[in-house]
Amino acid sequence: MYFSNIQFLKNVKQQTKAKSRLRHLLVLLLRILAIAALALAFSQPYRTIENAPEIKQQNVIGLYVDNSFSMDAESSYGKLIEVAKKRAAEIIDAYPVNTKFLLSTNNFEPAHQHLINKEQLLEYIMQIDVTPGVVYLSNIFARQQDLIGSAIQDTNCTKGIFFLSDFQKVSSDIQNIINDPDINIHLIPLSTHKANNLYIDSCWFENPVRTYNRTEELFIRITNNSNESYSDISVELFINDSLKSIGSINIESSCSKDLSLSYSNTSTGIHNGRIEISDYPVTYDNTFYFSYNLAKNIGILIINDKNESKYLQALYSNDTYLIVNETAAGNIDFSKFKNNMVIILNEINDISSGLIQELIAFMNNGGTVVIFPEPEVNITGYNEFLSAIKSNLISAIDTQTTNIIDISEQSSIYKNAFEKIEDNADLPVIYKHFIFTNLTQTNDKPLLVTKDGHNILSLCPVGKGKAYIFAISSMEECSNIQKHPIFIPTMYNIALTSQPVQNIYYIIGEKNFIELPDFIAGEHSR
Repeated sequence: MYFSNIQFLKNVKQQTKAKSRLRHLLVLLLRILAIAALALAFSQPYRTIENAPEIKQQNVIGLYVDNSFSMDAESSYGKLIEVAKKRAAEIIDAYPVNTKFLLSTNNFEPAHQHLINKEQLLEYIMQIDVTPGVVYLSNIFARQQDLIGSAIQDTNCTKGIFFLSDFQKVSSDIQNIINDPDINIHLIPLSTHKANNLYIDSCWFENPVRTYNRTEELFIRITNNSNESYSDISVELFINDSLKSIGSINIESSCSKDLSLSYSNTSTGIHNGRIEISDYPVTYDNTFYFSYNLAKNIGILIINDKNESKYLQALYSNDTYLIVNETAAGNIDFSKFKNNMVIILNEINDISSGLIQELIAFMNNGGTVVIFPEPEVNITGYNEFLSAIKSNLISAIDTQTTNIIDISEQSSIYKNAFEKIEDNADLPVIYKHFIFTNLTQTNDKPLLVTKDGHNILSLCPVGKGKAYIFAISSMEECSNIQKHPIFIPTMYNIALTSQPVQNIYYIIGEKNFIELPDFIAGEHSR
């Protein structure tokens, strides 16, 4: 069989094998270089350049999570406070590992005063809970701005602050935030779905002063912020965690309604009260807190000139709640004034300038002064005192017999003291009394008035205290008021209402000034 020359085939085979070997070597070399490059990349080698500026890029992020009571409201995704926590975690995850964070809440906790990493921040966020504290957004920004600025001095650092809040009107003073070009501000609003809400608006007592073992009447205002009417809403009153009274209320849509509850103070000391209603889904405003202090006893100092008043002694000595001390006008220890709430000037002939200053200081601090003038008083000394407290002055003495016909039933000492005063009621008879001027620029409020229009008893506010000024002495020759039934509620209620008027609650988010009692430095400190 004939076939062509095969010498060329041998040459082709050898040439193909050589090229294939070269190709394999090149692929092997490229693979070695690729593995070496990966190893080099993971080892992160660097070369230090002497005298070269150091360049460092870092993120510092401030995070404010609003944890006020309003954040306890429900939204479509659950309670706002939980939604804020979740959004905060998402923001954290969006930043690199080396990012530093600064957390702020309404509590201003010490642990939130410095920069922390991701892990610490997530742990702190999980611990956040609602609080009654309310802080202005401008204060939050200023606080974070100062802390970030003091911790990071690098101008190349990226800074930002995130606000996660429902942005209530009372605290969202965004217009007061001073713009800082180095800090990016991000406002992330969290909103609730529209919900019907019934809440306790306020409460107050009928009388401004709390008294021991007396019936108190507390008024409560409930507001319906919805388009629905409510009926038989239970209202509970607790004093020191003890249920004192229960009431119910019917309230129409979009209005407010008042309810009164009565109870008695059967103990002294601090009374912590709270009012509760049941309403869903907004629950943080279903409880209203208040408190007041009821003195353990009331100190009464009687300053006598010539004779002691047997009527005052008989009235006050039978009540252990009232601690009575007596002293002579010529032997007054001014340092003991602060141990009493009431000072009675019983028929003192003259009021010295030193005594005037001490009495005014006593009333400015909340004390009560009662004056029974002697028939033969030094009118100049008395008028000096009356002028200093801006009261009417003594102008003359009237020896004509007259009757009291008018009682100020709305005053604190006579309110609820009588069921009803008849038109022909047997009221005290006055035999001799002082006549006072009828100046227009005085603070006097008449409490007992004769048919001639003369004030027998006046109330004059002085500072935080008050003065009760009688136009008669406590002697029987001037009137029969000491033996009249009206004498008991008059003098007894003057003592009981001598306690300083207290604010029973303060509104969170407003500027409140609370005056603390005086104490010796080092004592009672914590």
